Amino acid sequence: MSSDYAFSKEEIDYYLKKLSAEYKRRNKNKTPVEIIIVGGAAAMLNYSFRESTLDVDAYYTASSALKDAIRAVAEKESLEPDWLNNDFQFLSQCNPKELRLHSRYYKRYANGLLEIRTVAAEYLIALKMRSGRRFRNDFSDIVGVLEAEKDIGNIITMEHIDRAITELFSGKDKIPKDIYEEVRGYVSQERNIHLYDRLRELETDNFRALKEYSDENTIKGKLEAGEILKELNKRRNKQ
Repeated sequence: MSSDYAFSKEEIDYYLKKLSAEYKRRNKNKTPVEIIIVGGAAAMLNYSFRESTLDVDAYYTASSALKDAIRAVAEKESLEPDWLNNDFQFLSQCNPKELRLHSRYYKRYANGLLEIRTVAAEYLIALKMRSGRRFRNDFSDIVGVLEAEKDIGNIITMEHIDRAITELFSGKDKIPKDIYEEVRGYVSQERNIHLYDRLRELETDNFRALKEYSDENTIKGKLEAGEILKELNKRRNKQ
């Protein structure tokens, strides 16, 4: 979303319920639809470490009825048009069958007409590695998931993550080597008590720096944003 407005878990639940009502009204054939929530919204719905998200990234087949329902909720609730979007499926190039297989049930609305699912732990980590943005919550979310899973006795290893990457992306070539090695370092540490906070602080600083830059310049795409951040960080270090 272009807005800086952030959704809480309760607000996402509220808007999904509104979406189900709008979809039911427009869906004359009563065709069920499934939405798999990914990204920061999935982290927030599944774990307590994430308190908000700027939008809801998801995988779904966008029928005209669903598109109209998403647009209607945006208009009625004064949300950005892309409050719920499926840009992810074009950007990540992941295998949708594997994504569905490794998603888990979250909620059903409108008597099962709308089913919401989220991505399981190591698969969410793999998607975050694929995204790899240092100006959003990708790296802190990875650490947050690792630590939250440890707290319930589920130790995620690199073998788990490797399998998730291979299944979602048919190999590791879509994950930059520097990101892969960085995550390997996170996994090898017994506890990352303060790492999450440090990464969040860095991501917040990077986001502010890019926002200030974009007030006067246009940023096109993640790669360009990454190069701009490198230059801005060099300037910071010289000060």
